[in-house]
Amino acid sequence: MLLAQFIEPELSILQTALLTIWLFAIGASVGSFLNVVVYRTPAGLSIAHPPSHCPSCQQTIRRRDNIPIYSWLALRGKCHYCASSISIRYLLIELFVGLTFAILAVVEGTTNGYSLPGSAETFSSFSPTIWMIYGNHVVLLSTLWCIALIDLDQPQVPRQIILPCLVAAGITMAISPDFYPQGPGFRIGDEWRLNNFATAVAGAGIGALLGWALEATVQATRSARIPGNGWILSAILCGWVLGWQAILLILVITTALLIAGITTRELTGASLTITTDQTKPRYVTAQWLPPTCWLLLVTPIVIMTWRLWGNWFPA
Repeated sequence: MLLAQFIEPELSILQTALLTIWLFAIGASVGSFLNVVVYRTPAGLSIAHPPSHCPSCQQTIRRRDNIPIYSWLALRGKCHYCASSISIRYLLIELFVGLTFAILAVVEGTTNGYSLPGSAETFSSFSPTIWMIYGNHVVLLSTLWCIALIDLDQPQVPRQIILPCLVAAGITMAISPDFYPQGPGFRIGDEWRLNNFATAVAGAGIGALLGWALEATVQATRSARIPGNGWILSAILCGWVLGWQAILLILVITTALLIAGITTRELTGASLTITTDQTKPRYVTAQWLPPTCWLLLVTPIVIMTWRLWGNWFPA
């Protein structure tokens, strides 16, 4: 009976479909913006000026050629002016961020917070609370996309990348008493704002501490030290937005994946042999993904399965 109230949504199928498509379009647009942020911010360039332009011929991209996903497919991955190739990464980021917005909308917003611990009344699809939680979760995941992509390109991630998400979550936790679906797990008086803030600080602190420890472990497995801060920034941000219970689970799972990856790398010698042609074997170097990429994969899974593991921790 209790489960039925979550499974049976308050929105009609048509409303859910239209809302999901709309949020997918917003997510794809955010993904297009993230491509600009990832390219310009590390270089110290403005994200607002000049307008988007082709890096080869420097021509300003027309509005019709700047529609997320569609334009890349319509132009077949080439510039309209000089026909130079446009990386498929632009398309994939727009697609994946759009899917992130859409999937989270289905499992959180349109189904009375079905994936979250709590009651359907608290997370009603018509309640501002669920949409504030959803908004902060998609902002968090969008920021993690930025950090992970920059981390793939260079070791140092600009710290200002995380500021918008930190501020947005800080404002929301002061407005909504149910900002943390899991609850604080401890009480500091009866003031819910104080408890929310304490949860945020505890989560960020645990993220910073364990993130630093795991970063030191990963560095110890490398032949040459590559200093980076993306992993620690990501862990702090996840702890601040999701709370200490979620960041603990995220870091445990991510650590397990990293250990499995390190073990596989050592056993295979970091290379794979493809034997499609016995006379000319082709060697492919196994790419070592930074911890930020693993965390980006784990975090949405933890959010979408919150109801399954929520009882493991005190609320």
